[in-house]
Amino acid sequence: IFLSTVVISGQASAADAKWDSSRISYDNETFERVSDVDKIKALDLGTDQIVYMPKKTVANNQDIRVIHFATTGDLGSMTSVSLTTFTYTPPNTYTKKESTTLSIDPPSQNSASSCEVAGGIGWILCPVSAWLASSIDWMFGVLKSFLVVPPLQTGNQTSGIFLAWNIVRNIANSIFIIMFIVIIYSQITSMGISNYGIKKMLPRLIIAAILVNLSFHVCAILLDLSNIAGSALQDMFMNIRNTVATLGGSAPASEPMTWQEVTFQILGGAAGGAALAAGIVMRAELLPFIVPLLSGIGLVILLVVIIMAARQALIVILIIISPLAFVAYLLPGTEKWFDKWKDVFLTMLIFFPGFAAAFGGAQLAGSVIMQNAAGPNGAVMYILGMAVQIAPLALTPLMLKLGGGLLSKFTGLV
Repeated sequence: IFLSTVVISGQASAADAKWDSSRISYDNETFERVSDVDKIKALDLGTDQIVYMPKKTVANNQDIRVIHFATTGDLGSMTSVSLTTFTYTPPNTYTKKESTTLSIDPPSQNSASSCEVAGGIGWILCPVSAWLASSIDWMFGVLKSFLVVPPLQTGNQTSGIFLAWNIVRNIANSIFIIMFIVIIYSQITSMGISNYGIKKMLPRLIIAAILVNLSFHVCAILLDLSNIAGSALQDMFMNIRNTVATLGGSAPASEPMTWQEVTFQILGGAAGGAALAAGIVMRAELLPFIVPLLSGIGLVILLVVIIMAARQALIVILIIISPLAFVAYLLPGTEKWFDKWKDVFLTMLIFFPGFAAAFGGAQLAGSVIMQNAAGPNGAVMYILGMAVQIAPLALTPLMLKLGGGLLSKFTGLV
């Protein structure tokens, strides 16, 4: 038996890469999971791919290596991953150069992700917690992409939203023709609308006729102002947070862990990365709280993602029907419909700057809490700081309710 084993068995070789908690180590370089949806789309590796990249600043035309693998199959016993090299061009362009396959130790062999401290319930606690944590990080990336509404391309007359708006505009112009015929008939026959009514309606008719045909450009300008104001407020708070982190010289503030990394640290009972730099030890006493905490945070983020998606869809619909809204401005009996359209549209646009201010302030406050997380209660303070950073998400339905309009009713349904 011994001789046959020696003869038949092939040569064994060490794996090219290995799992290190929630990271992958290869060729003296650490790869961390990418949760930025825009960056994953720019890599163009497919929607079913989990992507890991080095956390470093890449210069123009510099090569960067990316490790990725499909979400299908048994990830716990996975033994190989793909390594693709890209050439980076700012701001977010990646040109594929070459690709190869690496052998890797299965994630189940990693002590930090095998959940040894969980005891007899590790087999169910680990996958549930890991899935919840990775889902939170992914949804958080999706949420950021939903905050900014894509600007309208006023010069592109073949876009779907412009073609739909153009059809509604033609309908609105047809209503104007009918209104002009009614006015001319009333002026000639002295029947229908009185002279006083014609004089009162004529200025509105001229203004509405102009605004109907310019409504697409008016909405585009208002949308751009909303995006600019919201992005400026968000960048301001992020710059303040980065300044505080740099001057404070603390690793957690400058490179905070993701929820998936924190979960792996708690499940594995190990400290690493930003937690190690701050002297934080994720203790097993946090295990009873990890699933309820992740479940609550996940439901809140999912709710906000659905609301944000509905907000974007509602803004598109309001832009398309804007010609009819300006037609409703004509008559006293229909002016209330124009007021409703105006209130809802402005509420949707003002929401982004207001949310950006609240969200940016929470990011700053959470960063300060994490920066000062140390000592015996450092782990609890660190998790509290991460929770503070996403606390404004729970206030999103309340903010929309105060603003009124159609989306607040949709929020109530959700």
